[in-house]
Amino acid sequence: MVMEYKELEATYLDGLRRENHDRLKAVNGRVEAPALVDGDLVVVNSADIVAYLDHRYPAKSVTPQDPALRARARAWERAADSAIDPILVDISYWMWAERPDAMPDGLLEKARADLDQFYTALEAELGDDGFLYGALSIADIALFPHLMSAKALQAPIDKQRFPKLASWLRRMLMTDIGRADVVRAREFVANVDDQDAERRKIFWRGDRIEWGRRNKKGLTIMKNKFLTMLALVFGAGALAGCGGESSSEDAAEVAEEAMDEAHDEMGKAMDAVEEVAEEASDAAEGAVEELEGAAEEIVDEVEEAVDEIAEEAEDPPSN
Repeated sequence: MVMEYKELEATYLDGLRRENHDRLKAVNGRVEAPALVDGDLVVVNSADIVAYLDHRYPAKSVTPQDPALRARARAWERAADSAIDPILVDISYWMWAERPDAMPDGLLEKARADLDQFYTALEAELGDDGFLYGALSIADIALFPHLMSAKALQAPIDKQRFPKLASWLRRMLMTDIGRADVVRAREFVANVDDQDAERRKIFWRGDRIEWGRRNKKGLTIMKNKFLTMLALVFGAGALAGCGGESSSEDAAEVAEEAMDEAHDEMGKAMDAVEEVAEEASDAAEGAVEELEGAAEEIVDEVEEAVDEIAEEAEDPPSN
């Protein structure tokens, strides 16, 4: 959507199509989309691609110039990429991917409850018209595809409870990039059975795996970190309008620190998950070694017993 908004010409390849697998792997070893190739440079990850495009092609920037607004926009971009996306993508797997199982009980209800908190935060942040922070920004672009798909994924936005959010979606639909994105999504869903698309090996990102894994076990999910981060950012942004010695630069600095802290906390949580998995793997290996040792002892005992029987058979006792 950012490429279209900036009116940049490019050749697009669908990363889900099996025919493009090798070409995607050549530029991104994780075989994960999106990936941008600009000359000799390869940039992966949506947020990094957008940041690069805004620096390399500054016309029609999607990053607010005001430091405080920029911090708010980046907070919503990160929340969209790392909190809202995992929820919606995880529940979508049972609607378009090839899976032999059914959606775990309670997962859809949990998704709705978690998304409701983001809907509530957005309703409070939006004005009666326009976009989130004046001109169209990365906050609007990052959020729109996810929230536009919420209804189809059975997590609709209640227009009565969230009228500003519903109006914002309609305004986004009136933009050229909004309409084009909806057309692409509908074409994909309508023709998914006819496409040579990968529909099994699709669990690429850790955030998506983590949300689903935690909620299958009823544990606290990472979205709390992002709600905290958003609250910190918006609180910091409010300092810029309170007068006194606080400035928008101060607010942006506090907001940046809050986002970095939230990112670090998520990293620690992922490290803890990996540590638990490693411990479980080590324990499993230890158990296997113990079983193998016990099996060897049993085999040795059996062989000794067989040898004894064979010797007795060769030299029967005399009467």
